[in-house]
Amino acid sequence: MRTLFSKSKPLKLESNELWTNGRRSELYKCGDSTALQSSSLPGIMRLFAIAGTLLLLCVLSTNADKWAILVAGSYSWSNYRHQAFLALTAANSRESSYGTFCRPGYDLRTCLADEFSYGWMIAATENNVGTFTVYNLYNTVRRKIHSHAMMYGDWTLASLPLGQFITGRHFENSRRTVRKSCEIKDSIKSTEAHIVSMRKRLSNANSEEEKRLAEIELERMLHRKAVVQKTFDYLEERAAQYETNNSPVTRTRAEAVDCYIEIHKSFKKHCFTIQKTPEVIEHLVKFDDMCTRGVDPKVIVHAIETVCA
Repeated sequence: MRTLFSKSKPLKLESNELWTNGRRSELYKCGDSTALQSSSLPGIMRLFAIAGTLLLLCVLSTNADKWAILVAGSYSWSNYRHQAFLALTAANSRESSYGTFCRPGYDLRTCLADEFSYGWMIAATENNVGTFTVYNLYNTVRRKIHSHAMMYGDWTLASLPLGQFITGRHFENSRRTVRKSCEIKDSIKSTEAHIVSMRKRLSNANSEEEKRLAEIELERMLHRKAVVQKTFDYLEERAAQYETNNSPVTRTRAEAVDCYIEIHKSFKKHCFTIQKTPEVIEHLVKFDDMCTRGVDPKVIVHAIETVCA
């Protein structure tokens, strides 16, 4: 028997299944807790939109080597009514964050950090966490990066000293770490990290064969990126045609999530998946925009089946 712990009482599961909104989701072991496939996240988000009710889950990523904790209370947060939440993001919902320390190589084809997380760590070590507030840190990092860092939730938390979150107690004074940080020499959009890395691999090739293979792979990446762009251009055109010929439909957030799930499911089946074609990541928000604007999902699904047939 497995247990999912909530603040009120544990939820006992008799099998490796969890029914979410009438749909079965597979569960996997994650340490001593239970994990839910990331493919079920849209369903979880729908529950958020409907009632603000969630369980405490350990959520695995696609590669099953990373996890995150979703914490939410039953009965629309009543269990957590005395708690405050603050969330910070490295970019806004319509842009990529920027990767740093992107090194070429056969095995490492991504970036070691992004400007937001790296800047956050450096600023935290160079300032007194007893007096340096969360907002001070956020604002310091925000001025140094290319993307638009965002802050959501209870902003009163931002006025608290960083030490209360790092150490769990307030520090009037703290020892600052004095060291020379690495200088960021380049910065690229995270969604293009694999392409830039391949270009570096090509420029640093030590043999004609290595250069030839890098050229082939880079050409594939650029072609795939162009195909993805053309695919979404077509879908955007179909959405615009629908809006021109039909009256706008107002959807609740839950209905918009259902619309997104329907479209994305068809897109994964007929067109591309994130795992095989990472270039689609920056475009998926367009499906949410279509659903929010009231576009009929069946129109987009039909367009997907047409363009990706």
